[in-house]
Amino acid sequence: MITFCLLNEGKEVLKPDHQYCICLYVGREKYEDLAKVGQLFQNQLFDLKNNGIINQNGIHWPTELFFCGDWKFMYIIMGQSAPNSKYFYLYCDCEVTSRWDMNRTWNNTVNTKCERKSLLFPAINQENYIPDELHLLLRISDVLMECLFADLIKNKDFSKQIKSAIELAFKNIKVHFEFFQSKSTGKQWNWISLMGPDKKIMLEKFPVSQFIPGTCEEDIEKLWQEFYHLYMILHKAHLSDQEIDQFEIDA
Repeated sequence: MITFCLLNEGKEVLKPDHQYCICLYVGREKYEDLAKVGQLFQNQLFDLKNNGIINQNGIHWPTELFFCGDWKFMYIIMGQSAPNSKYFYLYCDCEVTSRWDMNRTWNNTVNTKCERKSLLFPAINQENYIPDELHLLLRISDVLMECLFADLIKNKDFSKQIKSAIELAFKNIKVHFEFFQSKSTGKQWNWISLMGPDKKIMLEKFPVSQFIPGTCEEDIEKLWQEFYHLYMILHKAHLSDQEIDQFEIDA
């Protein structure tokens, strides 16, 4: 399904009746299938971009087009390489082996080194392709949880002490959370999934440092909290130039 909305409506666009479906397609989430969809709207999108809309009162409304989706859908629509490829960034030529280097600066322009295909919606400017911040929250918080819990589960005291302590810590921040043993995976420990609102509470308030032995507990807890801070910046409707500059430094 592909929908469109009017960003001028502000928070109203989050309501289902303000999302207007323009396409229901039967097929896989693959470039070849979505290319057929892109061809249907190519001329109309260019017309909107170049000519805007004239309403029934004769008032001309210029339009600017944006595209938003989860990362997988984004790279397909943009004709770029998959997230596990050597050059997978949506907006720059950063190589996967260089992504750790915070001393390097990459221009927010276009990825020229990946195996590019044609944009499916060429009427939309490069800088107006925006990954959905909710999917970023869900994906990164999943990775943080996996790194923490997978290590704790290996501890011989997990089932006797650590498990109940973690569940109590979640209860104290008013988030329902529990571990369980899955029969399908040989009774390996797993945990229930959390929705977006609960994950935000977890990132902000969960006492990570209480469950990490050694000297790195404060650094890991800070990592959780700083990601929450960055997410809240991404979530803001309006940002000043100073906030944008500080966001780049913090990121």
